Amino acid sequence: FEAYWKKLNKARSVSSSAVGMALNQAFYFQHYPDEIEVALSAALGIVREIQAICRDKNTKLIWVYIPPLYDVDEDRAAEMDRAREVIGLTDYDMSVADRLTDTVLELARSDGNAVVDLRREFEGREGPFYWADGHINVTSHKLIAELLMPYLE
Repeated sequence: FEAYWKKLNKARSVSSSAVGMALNQAFYFQHYPDEIEVALSAALGIVREIQAICRDKNTKLIWVYIPPLYDVDEDRAAEMDRAREVIGLTDYDMSVADRLTDTVLELARSDGNAVVDLRREFEGREGPFYWADGHINVTSHKLIAELLMPYLE
């Protein structure tokens, strides 16, 4: 366990935001792969619970997935890659989050709810979409508002 934290802290020295936004999860699942199914089961259970509450209350549900900064901002991708290299994450390790997200969004859609997946929406658009601290910026907020308007009218 000590070696785990030592490596993670070394990656933090390269990019604490990369560790906080993506690498910690990927590194955790690399070391504890059985936890992937546990996390997925919990996430799917929460989606089902939210869907049931909205159905019971006759409330329209719209899911919006906001991807981590490093999945979108190519200028910051080199920083992510350096931190990723420090802890030895493979492309497979990094793909776990997308696979989990795809499964959760598939369930979200299955109940007839709208899903706005910003991974697709950011592609081919002029950024940047995030502030330096990794939170979405005004451009992203405007895009999300534009994408949600048809569901709200």
